[in-house]
Amino acid sequence: MEYLTEDLEPKKVLRYFEEICAIPHGTGNEAKLEQYIASLASDCGFEHETDAFGNLLVRIPASQGAENVAPFLMQAHMDMVCVKEPECQIDMQKEPVVLKRDGNILYAEGTSLGADNAVGMCNMLAVMTDKSLRHPELELLFTVREETGLEGIKLFDMSLLKSRRMLTMDCGDPDVMILGSAGAMNQEFYARLEEKSCEYPCYALELTDLHGGHTGLEIGSGYANALTILTDVMFKLVRDYKAAICELVIGGGMSCIPNDGKLIFGVDKKYGEKFVEDINQILEGYRTEFSNTEKNMTWSVTEFGGSKNAIDEKAIENVLDFLLFTPVGDMKRHPLAQTQVLGSALLKSVSIQNGEMTGTYTIKSNFDSYKYRFAEKFERLCSRCDITCSRTDDSPAWPEKTNSAFTDLCTQVYEECFGVRPKHELVHGGEEASIVASEIPEMEIVGIAPYSRGAHTTKEYLRLDTMQPIWTFVKALLERLSVNCK
Repeated sequence: MEYLTEDLEPKKVLRYFEEICAIPHGTGNEAKLEQYIASLASDCGFEHETDAFGNLLVRIPASQGAENVAPFLMQAHMDMVCVKEPECQIDMQKEPVVLKRDGNILYAEGTSLGADNAVGMCNMLAVMTDKSLRHPELELLFTVREETGLEGIKLFDMSLLKSRRMLTMDCGDPDVMILGSAGAMNQEFYARLEEKSCEYPCYALELTDLHGGHTGLEIGSGYANALTILTDVMFKLVRDYKAAICELVIGGGMSCIPNDGKLIFGVDKKYGEKFVEDINQILEGYRTEFSNTEKNMTWSVTEFGGSKNAIDEKAIENVLDFLLFTPVGDMKRHPLAQTQVLGSALLKSVSIQNGEMTGTYTIKSNFDSYKYRFAEKFERLCSRCDITCSRTDDSPAWPEKTNSAFTDLCTQVYEECFGVRPKHELVHGGEEASIVASEIPEMEIVGIAPYSRGAHTTKEYLRLDTMQPIWTFVKALLERLSVNCK
C-alpha cells in the first residue's frame, strides 16, 4: 500500500499505524485486526493465543543475554470509537477511514481517526517485528471492547501474565508520564412520563456542531455541553411561556461530551415570535462564553409539522429539576495542580420520547471513595424526582504507586534520551491499567503516548512529529530493562 507518512520516521511505526487504520476496527468489530496482528506474530514465530472474548496475548522470547531478566508487559486496545460527520458516506463497519495529512498533522476525512489506541498498537507491532531490538521476555496484550467500559480486559485471565512491570500507550503525552487513572461508574436512569395531546403549534430547536470531546480526558477543557444548553432553553420556555415539552434527544455518542441535540416543544400563538428571540439570546450568550472552543456552534428554530404529545406539567417539573440540579462537568481538581481533574460527572445521553426518559450518567474519579459518595448523591436526587436508576460498569481507579522503582527507571531513561525530566501526572480517563492494577496489585505501571487530541470525535488528530520521541523512549527502555532486574 502507499503510505502518507513514507517520508517520516520512525518509518516502521508509522507504516503500522496506517495499516491499522486500513482495517475497520470499531468496538465489537476487532476480529480482522486481531487476525492481522496474530498473523504478524505467526510470521515472526512467536507464541500467541486469543481468548474466547477476542483478547490477544503475544509472547516474545528474551534477547540473547536477557533470559534471566524479569518479563515486561506492553498493552493496548484494538477497538476505536467510530463516529462520522452526517454527510460522510463511509461504512465504518466495513470500510477503512480515509487518512489525510496536513504537514505535521494526520487526521481522517469525515470520521474519527482511531489514534486512540492505534498509537499504542503500532509501537507494539514495531517492537514485535524489529529483530535488532534488545529486550527482556515480552508480553504484548491487545484487548477488545475497551471503549464500552473496559469490557475486554475485565474478561481477560490475568493469571496468564508473568510480568510485574507494564507500559501502556493509551494515555500520556511525549513530555508527560501517567502514573494513575480514574475509576468510573455508569448510572442508567429511567422515568415513565405521563403525556397529553399538545394543544399548541410545535417547533423544533436543533443545536449542532459543538466540539464534544472525550468524557474524561477533555472534561475540563472548556467545551460546551449541548444538554446543559438545551436544558437552560427548556427551563426558560416552560417558566416564561408555559411551553409544552414534547421531545428531547441529546447526541454525541457514549464516549463524547454531548455535542448536539434536538428539542421539540409547543408554544401558545399569543406569544408570537418573542420566544424565538429569547432562545437566540440564550444561545448567543453561550456562543460568546465559549467563543474560544465553540466557533462552529449552530442552531435553528423551525416549525414542526404534525401533531405531538406533550409531557404532563408535573412530570416536566421533575424532569427539569433532574436536569438542572444533576451536577455535570469537572468538580474536583488536584489541589497542587489545578489543570488536573480528579472528579467529574456527565449526563452522557438523554432521550425524552414516547412518554419515557432514559439515559446514562457517568461518574469518574481518581479516588474510588469520591465516586461512591457522588453516586449516592445522584441516587438521592433521582428518588426525589421519581426517577429510577441502577449502577453499571463500575471500574476501579488505577492508584498511583509512590516510591515505584519502575517509575524511577522510566524517568531516568527519559532524561537520558531527551535531557529533561518528564512531567508526572494522573489522567482522568478510564484506563485498562486500572483493571490490571486491581487484579495484580504488585504491577508497576507507567503510561506515555504521542500527542493526539479529539479522541472519540471527528476532530481527532495525531501530531506526527511526536511519534519519533516515543519510539526512541520505547527502544531505550527495553534496552535498559534487558540489563536491569531490580
